[in-house]
Amino acid sequence: MDLAQANGDGYEWNMGNPGLHSGRYYARAVATPSCLAANSVTLRAQP
Repeated sequence: MDLAQANGDGYEWNMGNPGLHSGRYYARAVATPSCLAANSVTLRAQP
């Protein structure tokens, strides 16, 4: 389960232990009427 929580003046995204396979992963936030769309940095998962 994904979880975003306050961290200082921003938020932190925590996926816990999702059992990811090797590869590259990122988060995408879609635009809303008051916010622009954005992508996180790409994280690389290794076995």
